[in-house]
Amino acid sequence: MKRRVVFICERNSCRSQMAEAFFREACGDMFEVASAGLNPSSQLDQNAVQVMKEKGIDISKQCPKGLSDVNITGSDVVVTVGLDMDTDSLTNIPYRVEWDIPDPTGSPIEVYRRTRDLIEARVEELLRQLSKEAKAKFRIRNLWLYYGERPALKNINLDIPEKCIFAFIGPSGCGKSSFLRCLNRMNDFIPNAVVKGEVFLDDVNIYDRAMNVVELRRKVGMVFQKPNPFPMSIFDNVAYGPRIHGVKEKRQLTEIVERALREAALWEEVKDKLHQSAFTLSGGQQQRLCIARALAVEPEVLLLDEPCSALDPASTLRIEELMLELKKKLTIVLVTHNMFQASRVADLTGFILDGELIEVGPTSQVFENPKDERTDSFIRGRFG
Repeated sequence: MKRRVVFICERNSCRSQMAEAFFREACGDMFEVASAGLNPSSQLDQNAVQVMKEKGIDISKQCPKGLSDVNITGSDVVVTVGLDMDTDSLTNIPYRVEWDIPDPTGSPIEVYRRTRDLIEARVEELLRQLSKEAKAKFRIRNLWLYYGERPALKNINLDIPEKCIFAFIGPSGCGKSSFLRCLNRMNDFIPNAVVKGEVFLDDVNIYDRAMNVVELRRKVGMVFQKPNPFPMSIFDNVAYGPRIHGVKEKRQLTEIVERALREAALWEEVKDKLHQSAFTLSGGQQQRLCIARALAVEPEVLLLDEPCSALDPASTLRIEELMLELKKKLTIVLVTHNMFQASRVADLTGFILDGELIEVGPTSQVFENPKDERTDSFIRGRFG
């Protein structure tokens, strides 16, 4: 299930054809690639053919195509190769990249060479970014979630890479937490919840009837908005999961508890009071205890649903530092109302509004140069 990159310009006779050829040459079989024009020409620009041949790449057999020929979907990465086109027709494309490369049509051949070289450099930059994201932990396709008749999520298409922090932002009630619960089937506990579509974890559909849901939730741990330690000792909180999964030997449990508390940056603070009640800890410590409890069963993914909303700034900082450390070995999916937090810790950010994934991309791009007016309005505080 390869990700597809689609390059678009006005006529698909020059710039997007160059970009497609460079990307195809560079990516090997890592991605699918295509190009199209908003108003496709009847033939290629021969100057483009010539300057690409100087690079050893033959595009002479390519034909200009229109949008209907490539059938863009919500899971595609769409690159508009130039700002000289009307992109109103490119709707419902969450992952969009814009390049400000002028159209060389009618210019001297030297301008085509400069355009070619600029496109080649941009392709290399894009490939580096997408290669980081290429190993997807989750692939979500055509995901709908209904509570009764009401759709809470609408046709979500998304890849979540492994070993990164992926943040979701959006106003209250937009569907962020509902989406998070789809990733470990916590919505199964809601009587009128109906999920349609596919959610692949390491290329296995978690909604397949043969899925072992207990094992799924071991792999995909979750920490909630409010710290919720169990009414038992610190040690027993962390040991709870391993015991459920069959670990009984005391020495092994002790090693697991220490490892998890160290990973949650809590060991030094609690090592001398492991058998005291978890309720004696501060709010920030309780939240790190909940993270340690999730880490004790060695998950591959950690879902964090507003993990800092009830914490003071110092405790929030500790949790953020912990997230940055944990992403070296885990995939972290974060829901937050705190956009400053998302900008500080997230590698990728998605904006959800009324159950729709409006935009997704590298965090710096989403915050500094959003492609959708609704994203820009939310980030600037005009609503939400």
